[in-house]
Amino acid sequence: MKKKTLIISYTFPPSNGIGGRRWAKFAKYLSKNERDIYLLTKDIGAAASNKVYSGIKEVDFFKSGYPQILNNNPTKLRDKIYYKLALLYVKLFSIGNYYDRAIFLEKEFLKKAERIVKFNQINEVIITGAPFRLLYFGTLLKKKCKIILLCDIRDPWTWGKGYGMTLLSSKRKEKELYFESEVLRHADLITVPVVPMLDHLKSHYPAFSNKIKLLTHAYDSTDFEVKSNDDKGSGFDLVYGGTIYRDLKNEFESIYQLCKENEELDFNLQIHTNRFQYLTKEKLKEIRGKLSILPYVSTNELMNKIKNADAYLLIFPDEVKDFITTKFYEIIQCRTPIIYIGVEGDVSKFITSNNLGVHIKPEDIKRQLLEIISSKFVGDHNTKFPIEQYSFKSVTETLLEYLK
Repeated sequence: MKKKTLIISYTFPPSNGIGGRRWAKFAKYLSKNERDIYLLTKDIGAAASNKVYSGIKEVDFFKSGYPQILNNNPTKLRDKIYYKLALLYVKLFSIGNYYDRAIFLEKEFLKKAERIVKFNQINEVIITGAPFRLLYFGTLLKKKCKIILLCDIRDPWTWGKGYGMTLLSSKRKEKELYFESEVLRHADLITVPVVPMLDHLKSHYPAFSNKIKLLTHAYDSTDFEVKSNDDKGSGFDLVYGGTIYRDLKNEFESIYQLCKENEELDFNLQIHTNRFQYLTKEKLKEIRGKLSILPYVSTNELMNKIKNADAYLLIFPDEVKDFITTKFYEIIQCRTPIIYIGVEGDVSKFITSNNLGVHIKPEDIKRQLLEIISSKFVGDHNTKFPIEQYSFKSVTETLLEYLK
């Protein structure tokens, strides 16, 4: 008889968000392992109703009630006024983190989740956050229903810098710490995607360390098909794809200076992103032909660009130096060398110890990047690295072991 699992994720494809993508993939592979998967996620209207949810037996939706304007960075005066009014409203009627998009969801969440669990006789519930408040609501659900509760914490919670945590008053921060401690206390299993998060939670909650597990990010080999291009030019091609992290102004300024001071070099860095804020239009025009800011492309197209590039340029700020993401494993599967720019950490150690590319410290960008481009040599690249251990198929097997 098949086991029944309810996955609760604020975002889920076709909506954007890496958190939703992570659990859409786990849902796909869990369903291949004799499980009926049920899903509770945020309602995104017509886009959701037209979506075929691969591997999902039944889908239900909740409405978040969180002001939409707060999901954006307004530029127009009218939108800025609406933003401030919405933020004031959220602050007045919430406790804890007012940037948590699930803060108004408790009543609807419990009503819908309890109905799904009881009607379908589900005894296994997986909730992923951020938004983190969903995880706390899961502990309330557990008090109402007999379930095994797995809480997947994808990013640092109270100890992190993201999700507005550093802006909170001591009273609001205290409330978030309470929510976090309740999740650690009442969940049957806690999973995190990277070792630093694992170490932090185990050291701060030693009484619950046995139920805190590593569930790494992973890649899905069926997402794309890479092919080599025999018509590659003579220059040195670099590619970057995805969101650009904050606090990288100095790094991109160094790359700009490298381009400007070495006009004779035959190379091109293509950056595919939705927003690039580090170099002015004038500076980008000056180095046109060497650095190109381009729109997002499909995963398949991006991976083929990476496959046929001389190297992938990975740039992380200090706070992300230990975070190995999904994109990281996808790049390795393309068998393209990685040029990592950032301070030393788990990312740099993983790359250099496995001969997957080179590590450049921020202060050495101009010198080392120039050497690599001039020589067209990124080091002794290990094209035999066993990347399959980080596939969703393999990582799902780890998840199933945890759930036994």
